[in-house]
Amino acid sequence: RVRVYLPRASNAAGYGKLSLSQAFCEPGSSETAPSRLLVIDDQREFGDILATQLKNLGYSCTVAFDGAEGLAQVKQDPALKAALVDLTMPGMDGWQTLEALKSQRPDLPIVIMSGTADTETARKVHDAGQGVYFLAKPFGRGALDVLLAEVLAGEAN
Repeated sequence: RVRVYLPRASNAAGYGKLSLSQAFCEPGSSETAPSRLLVIDDQREFGDILATQLKNLGYSCTVAFDGAEGLAQVKQDPALKAALVDLTMPGMDGWQTLEALKSQRPDLPIVIMSGTADTETARKVHDAGQGVYFLAKPFGRGALDVLLAEVLAGEAN
């Protein structure tokens, strides 16, 4: 049996018509604003849950549900500090999205997320070069927090 506990939102607050990612990932507006992250995952439920976890860890985020939408978000938002990209997506998969992101923003750290943590995947992530990291699904909040802190500090490679 699985239970999911979500915060209660009222329509009066404006959250009733928003997705979880929109309700929990407001952009920062000050110099001390949280680091802005981009989540690219075709599974909406996972993207929304991850967005909530990121907000709870003190980050601000945007969620895109395919590679093309993610590329558009990166183009629109130069304040993004990192992207978390699902490896297996229809259409533009994670590898294609990674290459396009690196072409568009070579300085943007990219975390590849996948439920397939085999030797071939690890080799491809390693071969992708500096600024590309791997996070095996499923992952806990602690692993996510530690990796992102290292990625944003430039220490994970």
